[in-house]
Amino acid sequence: VEEFNFFKRKNKMSIIQNTEYKNWLKDLKSKIQQSQIKAALAINSQLILLYWDMGRQIEEKQENAKGGSGLINQLSKDLKTEFPEMGGFSAYNLRYCKLFYSFYKTLQFAHNLCANWKLMKISQIQYGNKLFPN
Repeated sequence: VEEFNFFKRKNKMSIIQNTEYKNWLKDLKSKIQQSQIKAALAINSQLILLYWDMGRQIEEKQENAKGGSGLINQLSKDLKTEFPEMGGFSAYNLRYCKLFYSFYKTLQFAHNLCANWKLMKISQIQYGNKLFPN
C-alpha cells in the first residue's frame, strides 16, 4: 500500500511539472482574465446606455414639469435611498447624465460606442496600471 501511495504522489508531481500542463494552465488563466475583462466592458457599455437614458428622461421631465429645478435633487435622494450600495446618484452626477444626453442626443452614438468596445482587442484594454495581453 505504501508503495502504491508513493507511485500516486510521484505521478501527480510529474503531471504538475509537465510542460503540457503548464501551457494548458497558462491558456486557462488567460481565458479567465479575458472573460473578466469582457464582463467589465459589457457592464460599462450598459452603464453608459443607462446614464444616457437617465439624462434623456431627466431632460424630458424637466421640460414637462413646472418648476423642475428641484427634480434632480429629489431624484438623487430617492435613488440613493433605493440603491444605497450603488454610487453615482448624486445630484451632481445626475446633472452630468443630463449633460451627457444633451451632448449626444442621438442614440446611435451610444450604440456605436458600445459596439466599438466589443470589437476592441483585449491587448488594447488597460486596467489600472496593467495592460492585458492577448
